[in-house]
Amino acid sequence: MYQFGEVKDINDPEKLGRVKVSVYGKHDNIPVKELGWSNVLMPANTPATLGQGHSVNLKEEILWKTGDLLPEAITKPEEKIPGLNDIPAKTITDVAPDYGFDAGKDVPITGDVRVQGSLVCGMFLDPAMQEFLVIGTLPTKTAGVKDNNLRVRGENDPHADETKGQYEPLSPYDPTYPYNHVYETESGHVKEYDDTPGIERIKERHKSGTQYEIGPNGAKVERIVNDNYQLVAGNDTIEVKGSVKIIVSGDVKLSVAKDLTANVGGNIEANVTGNALATIAGTTTVLNTGDMNLTVSGKDSANVTIKSQYSVAEAAGSTTIHKGEIKLDGNVTVTGTSKLIGETRIADDTITLDTHTHGSNNVNQANTNVPNTN
Repeated sequence: MYQFGEVKDINDPEKLGRVKVSVYGKHDNIPVKELGWSNVLMPANTPATLGQGHSVNLKEEILWKTGDLLPEAITKPEEKIPGLNDIPAKTITDVAPDYGFDAGKDVPITGDVRVQGSLVCGMFLDPAMQEFLVIGTLPTKTAGVKDNNLRVRGENDPHADETKGQYEPLSPYDPTYPYNHVYETESGHVKEYDDTPGIERIKERHKSGTQYEIGPNGAKVERIVNDNYQLVAGNDTIEVKGSVKIIVSGDVKLSVAKDLTANVGGNIEANVTGNALATIAGTTTVLNTGDMNLTVSGKDSANVTIKSQYSVAEAAGSTTIHKGEIKLDGNVTVTGTSKLIGETRIADDTITLDTHTHGSNNVNQANTNVPNTN
């Protein structure tokens, strides 16, 4: 014959998944420490061997202990003692065996039930009724609250008011009983497999708020409330057939150990409100098949400096800086004043602008002066 009882202890010293059950009408006056350990019958879709399959997940009874924080603080009223100093009112925040006054039936004292254990069904395997086998659980009501998960019942999402990302889509959460299949642990980790017609979802959530949700159209929304780290030991490929938007509130650092290749079928636009620096240890080549425009504009000055130099380490340990060479291959048009400092040559070094003069066909007229470089 089937018997019913409540799980009192789940801390099996041998860690075999056994529990202590107080069977109604059989163990009413037996202390928990004297109850035997009961095996739990697992479903046929779990191997239950060599660490494979599901673990036993029953809830034990939890009692209020002295020093536990009360759900709500209570106030011990002022005591007026004739002939003595009055004892002022006192705020009490911790559970105690006795508060010294009638605190009301809703205020727990030490030893009261804080959390009821799982209600289970099973049978005794021996005539002496010492060996009990747990066959299943019965969700009903605990302290007036329905045991079935509120998400199963289709009630409002308890985390709907959490802070979301600026571009985070709305959740399609809107389950209808009895289509939402929910698994929730003691600390608050949750898995949902919602088969509500038209809004089928899958959601997995850590108690911290880190979660992912897959909506009825296959769209996935992932939220990570702290740091994220991903390691790929092999190759990684990301294929996006639409657009990509990346919003970063802080800095971005990209480190590439070898080559970086970017193929852009359209335009590239970079808007930098601060400075830009590119340090290149090798050769830089820019191949441009169209026009190239460089505009420098500033409030107080707008200078363009092109410097070519290289350093040579000397035997004594010093470094000598040498001037390099800048070549312009093509026509050059200068609008405005042009100032050349240093020796300037044209073509194959046959003419030096710094010392070049023009002769005259008039024998009475001397050559022109050298250019003024000031």
